[in-house]
Amino acid sequence: MRRPIAILVLVPTLLLTAAACVGVEEETSRPTSGGTLRLGLATWATLFSYGDYELDPQATYFFDRWELSRCCLLRTLLSYNGRPTEEGGAELHPDLAASMPEVSPDGLQWTFRLASGIRYGPPLQDVEVSAGDFVRAIERALTPAPREARPLLGQYLSPYAFYYMGFIEGTERFATGQADTISGLQTPDDHTLVVRLTQPVGDLGYRFSLPASAPIPPDPHDPSARLGAAEGHDDGYGRFLVASGPYMFAGSEGLDLSLPPEQQQPLFGTALGDTITLVRNPSWSGSTDGLRTAYPDRIELSIEPSAEEAVAKLDRGELDAVFDLNATVDQVEAYGADPALTPFLHIDRADLLVTVAMNLAVPPFDDVHVRRAVNYALDKERLRGLAASRDWVGGSLFGVTGTHIAANGVERNVLLDYDPYPTPDHGGSPEDARLEMARSPYDSNADGVCDDPACARVRALVLEDGPFPQMAIAIRDDLRAIGIDLEVEPLPFEKFNKVVLDPMNQVPVTLSYLVARDYPNGSAVFLPYFYGPFAGDAMNYNVSRVGATPEQLRSWGYSVTSVPSVDEKIEECIPLMGSDQVSCWAEVDKLLMEEVVPFAPYLFGDCVVAVSPRVANYSVDQFTTFPAPDHMALVAESQQ
Repeated sequence: MRRPIAILVLVPTLLLTAAACVGVEEETSRPTSGGTLRLGLATWATLFSYGDYELDPQATYFFDRWELSRCCLLRTLLSYNGRPTEEGGAELHPDLAASMPEVSPDGLQWTFRLASGIRYGPPLQDVEVSAGDFVRAIERALTPAPREARPLLGQYLSPYAFYYMGFIEGTERFATGQADTISGLQTPDDHTLVVRLTQPVGDLGYRFSLPASAPIPPDPHDPSARLGAAEGHDDGYGRFLVASGPYMFAGSEGLDLSLPPEQQQPLFGTALGDTITLVRNPSWSGSTDGLRTAYPDRIELSIEPSAEEAVAKLDRGELDAVFDLNATVDQVEAYGADPALTPFLHIDRADLLVTVAMNLAVPPFDDVHVRRAVNYALDKERLRGLAASRDWVGGSLFGVTGTHIAANGVERNVLLDYDPYPTPDHGGSPEDARLEMARSPYDSNADGVCDDPACARVRALVLEDGPFPQMAIAIRDDLRAIGIDLEVEPLPFEKFNKVVLDPMNQVPVTLSYLVARDYPNGSAVFLPYFYGPFAGDAMNYNVSRVGATPEQLRSWGYSVTSVPSVDEKIEECIPLMGSDQVSCWAEVDKLLMEEVVPFAPYLFGDCVVAVSPRVANYSVDQFTTFPAPDHMALVAESQQ
């Protein structure tokens, strides 16, 4: 198994977006096809702008880009219906595949049968999607690229390489130049893709729902081009992308693939003030796509100069939604107070956990009683209130009480009512916390207060942005009741990540650790954050060091010689599929919370999306937890 990467890299987008949510579709008037949907992009020019890498399926790694791929531009073998968990939004469905894959009894071979007659958009409207196009996409993900890549096997590969590397037969040999093809990807005919694995991986279907696996058409002017239409676009294929979804970039019909890549004209700009326009793909038919309703005729995405301007344009009626920004407290109050606007405010769950992460290899957090005491001590209700900050430019971090590790959307609500450390109104219980601390050797007189020097001046890192510093002060106050004295150290996001993720830094506790996932399956949480074989990776999200070996701990300079592991249970879950795997990941969650206790969860993030009264239909896509533009219908002009 190779681990998913860049999960924390996605977190700023999650926190800045109202779109990081799971919501129930609402119908404020009868949905109708047609019209122009106007969406603002508040962070593209100011925070995450990558030029030609924008919407490059093998390069860009942000959920808002993923949603534009899923809803509009690209189809994959398997995909999602663009709806919340309650409406099956976390479930995989056939997309370009004619049916769900056939899996061999040993789990080592998956066979995908493609639907026939599906063609690309202009300028390749005469080219049918074929099995080799998916092989081309995976090969591109495993081909060295100069930017938006991650080091692996001595090469700089796509950030998606970890999803396919190692467990698909022949991927490592291909990536290191020892083979010209990937032996584990076979195309016995144009409509059959066979994937051979080195070990059973039950979530393979989810990995083939990622935009990196979307088909890349051949280059009709150069059939020998291994990367097809993407050949030569090493600096980014996104602005030259040939669509397979219901929409395409305006002007795609004029893309001249006969020219050398450096002479081809990009289809859109990514500078401040530019507008990315999507129009209907004439090759797409709803009769072959049961997942996308594609209501709007046209989608305009304007790159706004600031979050404030994007919000102001929405309030003035110049936008229908801010696609990548959380609503502000002021907006929430205004929409809530006006009955005419209330139906257009959508408050939903986000697949994001904010937690206190404890390093099990640093005293006093090497003792499970201390870790349980921390869980009881937190006043989670106070933290929830502090999260909604008026001062944060990214809007507000709304939320509900966090009680376990994987978001409920990931675990299909199996643990919706699970709380292993209950306290009255989630307000914390100093009494229960002290009872647990009294069981710890760090409390020599068993009075419920740590009296060991390890509890004094404990370094505690926190993000310096938004509400997190204020929340850190509240956590510090809570832990003083059990004798743990925190020295809170706020850091900017990039430095925070570098310090926290490096095991050599031996950070005892992180007060604003963010747990996200790349697709709605527990493997995207429990493998990167808790699986021992990944504990020493260069891109390591296991800050609690669960599962680290004694040899690793020594090499990192820890005095603690062993930490708990859940590897055996995780390895039980990896080959399972469907509801069996969901139940297994929920068992891992409970095992971690009750016996290992690496985290003290306190907030499952909410998201808030405000839309204009022009929006007659609204849905959230559980895959990305962003609004689904293909499901956003507009009221008829006669009703406006």
